[in-house]
Formats: sequence, structure tokens, C-alpha cells
Amino acid sequence: MATPLNTIFSWFETGDFPTQAQFQASWSSFWHKDDSIPISQITGLTQVIEQMVSSEALQNHINDSNAHAGYLAKLDASNLTTSHVNNWKEKLGVGEIPANVALVDMGENQSVFNKDQITSICMLLENYVNSNGKIMSGMIEALGLTEMIPVDEFTLQDFITNHSVYDFQVNDIIAIPSSNPGQGYRLYFYNGGDKTSEDSYLATGLTNITIAMVQGLQAALDGKMNKPTASGNYYARHFLGQVSWAAINPASSYLLFWNGNDFIGSGIYTDGTKFGIGTNSPTEMLHLNNGRIRTKAMVFDENTETLPYQITHMNRAYYGSDLTGAKYKFMYQTYNDLHNLLMELTDTQKTQIRNDLRLSGESFSTGTPRIDVLLLPFIDNTKNFIQYTTLVGVNLFVDNVTPNAYIKIKRIKDVNGTNLSTPEVYDVDNFTVLQNFPNNLNFGINWFTKPEGYYQVFITHNGLTNASSPELIVKSGLTYSQFTGIANWQKASGGDSLVSDTAISSGSQSTLYYSDNLITTTEVNAGFMVSFSLNNQLSNYGANFVGFWRCGLIGNGDGVFYGVQYYDGGGTGMLPNAVLAVRNDTFHIAYYNGVVYVIAEGNGKTYQQFNSTYNLYPKRFVFQLGGGGQGSISMQLLGKILLS
Repeated sequence: MATPLNTIFSWFETGDFPTQAQFQASWSSFWHKDDSIPISQITGLTQVIEQMVSSEALQNHINDSNAHAGYLAKLDASNLTTSHVNNWKEKLGVGEIPANVALVDMGENQSVFNKDQITSICMLLENYVNSNGKIMSGMIEALGLTEMIPVDEFTLQDFITNHSVYDFQVNDIIAIPSSNPGQGYRLYFYNGGDKTSEDSYLATGLTNITIAMVQGLQAALDGKMNKPTASGNYYARHFLGQVSWAAINPASSYLLFWNGNDFIGSGIYTDGTKFGIGTNSPTEMLHLNNGRIRTKAMVFDENTETLPYQITHMNRAYYGSDLTGAKYKFMYQTYNDLHNLLMELTDTQKTQIRNDLRLSGESFSTGTPRIDVLLLPFIDNTKNFIQYTTLVGVNLFVDNVTPNAYIKIKRIKDVNGTNLSTPEVYDVDNFTVLQNFPNNLNFGINWFTKPEGYYQVFITHNGLTNASSPELIVKSGLTYSQFTGIANWQKASGGDSLVSDTAISSGSQSTLYYSDNLITTTEVNAGFMVSFSLNNQLSNYGANFVGFWRCGLIGNGDGVFYGVQYYDGGGTGMLPNAVLAVRNDTFHIAYYNGVVYVIAEGNGKTYQQFNSTYNLYPKRFVFQLGGGGQGSISMQLLGKILLS
């Protein structure tokens, strides 16, 4: 930063002793001869320069032949009018040119040179051509033509399109061959401008220039390679000092492969977006036809696609898809993965697996199926969902997967019990079996589409079919209710029992209890079913009792009993306890259309009897133990189903 002169003057007044800093600040305020003065520091210079024309504009002005055409004559006098020409003649005092000044060919209107001009031209040509009239190569550089550039294109436009293939500089000559062999070249000067603009290439006016007409051109061309004689793709090969063209002719769309000697087509094909190895119709980004991949590891990105036949990774798990694109999760060798898989199975699939995991020696039943009990014997066909029925019998562990086993139900009577002339047959597709319960079979049907009536069930396994079947009653309007709060057990005689609402138990001898009437005569006539459970802990099934014991349903008026008892092997309307191996069982007593059914669910036992007067009296439960004996027995009332 410069110090003002008045400040500097104050440092050097008489008697002052300037400091070193003041001395340096003083000299730093002036320009040294070795320092360049910036244009910005010269007052008015920038404005003067801005008023001056640029060298490029001046050069363009000089090269512009029309710059002063309005008041200066062009070299070719093209801008002179007849009046201008006459004025020049008058000023030069030449008037009309005498006829003997120059020779003019007959019929031609040409300008001619005088003797001195012709002599000058001849002397000039002697410097550039030899005795044969050929341009000497040494004079090309003197003319500013530093190099001759032979090209392959036949037009200037094609050359400009491919100009990047060639190395040429300003003042070089571009030699463009004629498309007609033998007619030589057309020459253009490159003036150093935009190589993609035709304005940068100045025509010399010379055409049909042959190689022989330019001294040294043949030698220059001899140092270059000839073009291949045939169309195709080539590369230059240098071998033992010789350069030659080698063809590259792979099949279309195949990647090149260098085999150590040549470029040849590889086995990798591409359609532009996909690559195929061993196939020319890849369907994926990389398609190996019948190929194998060997690698140390593969890393999968997250992928939610559901395309056919692929392995993907998503949410820390791997998936494989089938031909439809459905994905299935790969399992790890862990308990959790196996457990989760099993939890996703349907009941049918779980049953199939249980069947397939049978131990050695286990097999499906081989004998003829037999059905002893249908649980429950009533079905309400007003419910629009699948209702299940359990069959109890023998040889019911059938193969429910293969066609070796199938179930058919037959409607044999209408709802009034009248036999059908031709039974109606329906197929059952939904049924399960268990190895642990070979005498049980469960099947499910949506009875909403089936008519009311009496049905029988027939199982065929390995060609064997059960000969008979209990009847299954299908009827609209079933009502289920429990006995809670309405049993009201009353002791009739004997010892005390422990009563708790619907439950009663006792080990006392000669005990007799009745409940209230729980089934009215109206309900009996319409049809009903009651259920209760029984736990028999009497020693030797009560064989040491003096009298019998019984639990079941009894008529309040006729004393007709249906249920289970022990007394000399049982009796009419009763299931004898002696044949019931399961002590803790559930029992069902049903009545419809004159037929009474007694069923021991767990033991698979049933009793059936026609009773025309059963509908005349209301029904109540009875709990009775005979005299003597040891142990206890308990009874639990469950509920009832009423047919409307």
C-alpha cells in the first residue's frame, strides 16, 4: 500500500531522522524498474485499450474483401462499375487498349499477360516445379504445406465426420481420393479452424491430382499401410518388422477373445442388455446354458421378487421359487426353523406327517372297516360351516392320503324316517386318522348343502367296505344347552352323596339320587340327546357290590332306564360296565323317531333299541349304588341337544 507524499515529506524535513520502517515505506511507494506496472495502475490505459480493436477483429477486417468495397477497388475489380473503369482509364491516360497489345483467342473473352508478366510467372514456377512440370516436395513446406494427409473418404463431408481418425495440423494438405480409381485426388488446405466445419478446409482448386504429379508423395505413401482389399473388420499386426492387416470376423453379438495370436469370437453372447454363455437367447442378465459355477462365496442382495426358478434373500432368510414364482423359505438346521415349519402346516398335513412317521412294523388297518358308533348322532344342517363327526369301530386306521381309502355317505331315509327308493350318495374328502387311535376316524362336511334325513357312512379301504352303519340324523333346528343350575339332585334313599350343581359323587352303599325332570315329553317327542361323564373308581368294576349300580336317564312315570350299569353283565337298555375298559368316559343318550341310542364315547360301544312308548314320560337322571362294595363313583351332567 502506497504512503501519501505529504507523509513521506514529513519524515524527511530538516533535522528529522527517518526510521528503517519509514525509509522502507517511502521506497515501497514508488515503482522499481524491475517491476511491471499493472494496466489498472496506469490512468486511462484501460479505456484506451477498450477503444482499440482486437487483433482477431483486425485480422477478420483485413481478410474481409468487402470491408472497404464502397470506396476501395477490389483486387479482382469486381466492385468497379463501367463508370469507375472509364474514370481509371482517363486518369491513367490509357484509353482503349490497342489491338496489338495482347493476343485473344477467337471467340474467347480472356485477360492476357504482357511479356514482363509472363517472364515473372515463368521465373516463379522454376522455383516450385522440376523440368517435368512436377511440384518439388521441398517447395511444399515453403508454400506452408507442412504435410500431405491422404485419407480414405471420398468426400470432404465424410472426411469431416471421421476427422478424429487422422492427425493433422494447420496448413496441412488433405488429399481426398476420387471415388473413381485413376482420377487422383482433390486437395484442401486446413486453415487451423474448427475441424468439424467445412469453412476450415480451403479448396486449392486443384483436382485430379495424381500421386505421380507430386514429387515425394509416392515415397510418403510407401511408408503407410495399404487399406485391406476386402470389406470387414481388421487390426494392424506388427510382426518381425512387418505391419499387416488381420481380419476380425466373430459372429454377430459375440464378445472378442484374444487367443494369443488372433482376436476370435468367444462363447459369450450379448443381446445388448443380457449376456449368455453357451446360448444366444439369454433370459437373464447372465445366463449359463447347462453350465456350472464354482466360487468361494456368493453374496445376495435383498430381493422381494417372486419370479420362477430362482433363489433370493430377504429379511435374513433364503427363499427358492417354483415354476409359478411361489417362494418357499429355506430352513436352517435349527429347532426353531423346524418347529415354525410344523406350526405352519394344516391339520391335514400334520396328519399326513404323523402317518408317514409310523414306526417299523406299524401299518394301516388291513381288515374290513366296521363302524359301531357315530358321535354325535345328530347334525344341524342350518349351520353353514364344516361340522365334524367321529366314527368309532374297528379297522378305521385307513390310508387317507392315497386313493386306497375313501368315504361315502348315503341318505337312506327322509326326515320322517321313510326309506328312499334310491339312496343319495355323497363323497367325503375331509377325513383324518390317528395311529394312536386306530379304531377312530373323524370326517367333516358342510351339511348346509345336504337335505334332512337319515344317513349312513361307508368306508372303503383296500377294496374292503363296512357292511352296515349306525344312522346319522341330519335335521334343521338343533338347540344345545347345559344343565348348569337346573339339575337339583334329590336323595331318594340310602347314604349321602356329594352334590355340586350338576356333579354328584358317592362311595356310600345303597345310595339313590334323582335329578329334576330335565327333558319334557314335548322335547322327547321332538327328539333329543343328553350327555354326561362318569368316573368309575369302584373296585373290580363294582363286582363286590351286593346290588347293582347304574347311572343314566330314567322315565319319571314308567321307570324305563337307559344308561350304563353293572348287574350280572348288564340288562335291557343298558351298556354293561363289564365290557367298558375305560373307566372315565363320556356317555350320550339320544332318542328320535322311536329309536333310543346309548353311546360310550371313549370305549367305542353303542346300544340301540326301538321303544314305541319312550315318548310318553318326561326324563330325569338317576345316580344309584347298591349295597356293599368299596370305592366311589362320580357323575357329571354336561348338556342336551334338542331337535325343534
